[in-house]
Amino acid sequence: MKKSTIIFIIVVLMLIAICVFAFMGNKGSKTKESLKKNTNEQAQNNTDEIANEMANEIIEETVLNEIDNNEINTNEIENNEPTETFKEEPKTAEEKAIAIVKADWNDESAQYSIQGMDNNGNYIVTVTDGNTTESLAFYSVNVNNSTFNKREIN
Repeated sequence: MKKSTIIFIIVVLMLIAICVFAFMGNKGSKTKESLKKNTNEQAQNNTDEIANEMANEIIEETVLNEIDNNEINTNEIENNEPTETFKEEPKTAEEKAIAIVKADWNDESAQYSIQGMDNNGNYIVTVTDGNTTESLAFYSVNVNNSTFNKREIN
């Protein structure tokens, strides 16, 4: 019976040791998990901040486009007078957009360039000073109906 008691005590001690090591191992892995969780939370927060900034920029751009659309509609109402007849008809839509801007800006030393198109299919034309390359104005030009929206830089 003494042998069985000793064996029982050894088995109980081994079980206790195994439980202690298992508990300590879990505690270490919990620390690693918490570090990973904190890192993931920080990354998620950074991602959320970037997403919020992008959403705000999109909202601002949408509001500006709506304002631009309202101004274009106003220009269409105000500019009911016939447009200037071109001596030489422009070959491309880009040339026509630049010609419309040249007719309105009317400065020989200025340079005109197409910057792209907006969401409505209007050409964005920039007027720059020929000497300093400083931007003087931006036009949103609809070549289909020869209307534009002008935004001067002060």
